[in-house]
Amino acid sequence: LWCMFWGGPEFDKLTQDEKIRTMAKPVAYVAKKLDEIGCKLGVYNHGGWFGVPENQLAVIEYLKMPNIGIVYNLHHAEEDIDRFPTFFPKIKPYLLAFNIAGLKLGNPVKVVPVGEGDAETEMMKLVWKSGYRGPVGILNEGTAPDAEVGLQMNMDGLKKVLTTIGDKKALKTYR
Repeated sequence: LWCMFWGGPEFDKLTQDEKIRTMAKPVAYVAKKLDEIGCKLGVYNHGGWFGVPENQLAVIEYLKMPNIGIVYNLHHAEEDIDRFPTFFPKIKPYLLAFNIAGLKLGNPVKVVPVGEGDAETEMMKLVWKSGYRGPVGILNEGTAPDAEVGLQMNMDGLKKVLTTIGDKKALKTYR
């Protein structure tokens, strides 16, 4: 189950340690309920304090519950691009899924189809070189109103990115 969590109206006034403990409560509750039915909780980067990967990692490490991980989405990575090489190795052990998207640099950064951005190729190359071989997803958010058209655009872009980064094995199995 993918979840995002938000703090209350006074959340911004808390210290970092207080924020971690505050957010740990609902995360632990959901993770415990999911563990009872043999499922995992995937927290994901969707804005706010909890959407910051380093903060998610702090909550996960605070709780030490084996069924909590991270689903990292490039389509919510606009503010993470410069920091990505620093935090990705730290979140990799907890990564349940990595969802790709194109990221066109500018102010603001725009989400575009995979392969049409300026940032996603280097980010995906770092993920590939890290040895991550878990699930990779494509979300058709903001790329095309028709799901089939959007998926094809992103699959074409993925092929371009795989060629650029030199992932010959993935290209062989490309469908």
